Amino acid sequence: MRRAAALSAIVLSLLILASPVPAGAHEIPFAKTTEAQIVNGKVEERDVKLVFDDDKLTVRTRDDKQVYHDISYSKISKFSYEEAAQPRAAAEAGAKVSSDQKRHWLTIHYTENGKPAVVLLALDESEFGQALAIAGMVTQKDVEGAP
Repeated sequence: MRRAAALSAIVLSLLILASPVPAGAHEIPFAKTTEAQIVNGKVEERDVKLVFDDDKLTVRTRDDKQVYHDISYSKISKFSYEEAAQPRAAAEAGAKVSSDQKRHWLTIHYTENGKPAVVLLALDESEFGQALAIAGMVTQKDVEGAP
């Protein structure tokens, strides 16, 4: 099932990228995403949209009114995936997610102003396979831990 979702994502993205639209107009959105931020040792979650564009990854509000992260693919060092109730990135920061339900976590490791940074996202069950496939395809980086 997961392999089929990944293949579907690749075919979909190739169709989108091959479509005759102006440069910069290609977007592949995943609107059922949640960002987990670690603030003062606690995990705060907010609903977001993960968008893969021609040259960057964007995390923004679902209504597209505010951008939280705009990350050039060249600044991404790696992606890591895990299916867990408590993601490693939160545990390493000494924080705990409020739910004990297993979710699909994608951690984006990148450089911001010369310093390492991470974005921690919970991907929806219906979208995670496609999101992982697209992340690997557009950046040419393996997604560590991906099924």
